[in-house]
Amino acid sequence: MKYLDNNFVVENINLKTEEKPREILELCNPNIPSLPISGGWGHTIEECVIINKDDPSVHQDTFNGLAIEYAFVEQRMYAELISGRPMEERFRDIKWTQKEQNLLNDNGRMYDHLHYSVHCLMVKDWHYLNKIFLENNEFSDNPKGLKKYLTEREELTYCFDTHYWFDITSFMNKY
Repeated sequence: MKYLDNNFVVENINLKTEEKPREILELCNPNIPSLPISGGWGHTIEECVIINKDDPSVHQDTFNGLAIEYAFVEQRMYAELISGRPMEERFRDIKWTQKEQNLLNDNGRMYDHLHYSVHCLMVKDWHYLNKIFLENNEFSDNPKGLKKYLTEREELTYCFDTHYWFDITSFMNKY
C-alpha cells in the first residue's frame, strides 16, 4: 500500500478553489438537492463548512445535520479524487472509513470534526487490475493466482487520512 502523508494530501488532493464549495458541488451534482452550506471546504477548522439550518433550501421538519455532513463528505471525496482532477490523475474504487468524530465547543461555536481513512486506486491501475481479473475468469479456479492478484492490488492501492470540519452552531444551539 502506498501511504500518502499529510503534506502530500494538502498539496495534491485537497481542493483549493476560488468558488465556494456549494457552487462547485451544485455544478458537479445538478440532480442532487443543494446542501445548506457556506464557508470553505472543511479541511481545517479555519476553513470549516458552515451548515445553516435556516437556509431557504431546508425543510425544517426533515432537517438532518448529520446526513448533510455525510452527503458533503461523499461529494467532496468525489470532487477531490475524480471530477476535480485531470483524467490521467483520477482515482477509482474509492473506499473511506470514518476513524473518529469529535464535537468541539469553541467560544460558543459548535464544531463537528470527522476524520477518515481513504483507500483508492489510480484509474490506470484499476483498468490494469480489472483486465487481469477478467482474463483469469475472476480467479474462480485459481486460488494461487487470486492471492497474487490481491497482493498486487494491495501494492497499487493508495491510502491517506483526510479531515472534515463543520460549524454546526445553527442547529446545535437550538437544543
